[in-house]
Amino acid sequence: MIWLVAAAYASPAGLQGRADGDAASAARDWAGAITAWQACAAADPTGRDGRYCATRAAALAPHAADGFAGWTALEGVRREYRTLGSDAAIVRVEAALAADPQGPAAASMRVWLANERARRGEDDAVARIGADLAADPGATDAQRAFVAGRVAFDRREGQRRVLAGVGAALGVLYTIVALRGPGPWRWRSAALAALVLGAVPTVFAALYEEGIAASFAASALVVTGAVLLAGRAPRWVSVGGTVGAYAAVAWANGWYPSLGF
Repeated sequence: MIWLVAAAYASPAGLQGRADGDAASAARDWAGAITAWQACAAADPTGRDGRYCATRAAALAPHAADGFAGWTALEGVRREYRTLGSDAAIVRVEAALAADPQGPAAASMRVWLANERARRGEDDAVARIGADLAADPGATDAQRAFVAGRVAFDRREGQRRVLAGVGAALGVLYTIVALRGPGPWRWRSAALAALVLGAVPTVFAALYEEGIAASFAASALVVTGAVLLAGRAPRWVSVGGTVGAYAAVAWANGWYPSLGF
């Protein structure tokens, strides 16, 4: 219904100009895309399509200064990333950036590199790129803020790794103490924990949330093991080991950002 209402009030010239610009962009005809988007913006200056076209044209226009060479290289990597893989993609972007470090696409290349390096956990490289971007006169405030945020995120990730390492050590200590100590094995409680906190959530995750079932299964394994061993270790070891092991699993699952840390 919303789409029908939007279409009823859309400008035919705006819609066509937007389509022409997007088609030219997809074909890597950057000059043609700018021309089409500018015509779209002029024909529909206050409409949704006109505003979209004006934004796209304004973002792409500066790249005409180098004949769109840098932008073409960056867009090629973005579109071929799945085929290239991370290593080859980084090599191509870094080569294009080295060829024209002050070009109109340099800031966008640095942002892409910072994001890719951060995804790989290369904190020092992200910080170095952030410093280069801060000194880049062609960078926008939004680009600088994005990379600064990635640098801050990576610093926090270092703290998360320390916490996860300490937690894993506590979990191992708990396991060793429990295996060596006397006391009952809580099989029934562990089985119940495995079913309620393990099997059921994991099955639902596999059915409805693709990609997170393994995370649920790992968490269930920690809970099940903690319950099974609880009767064979001092309480302070049991509590510390359980919380610590869960902290390590939460880091491995990438849950800390969603938990606010």
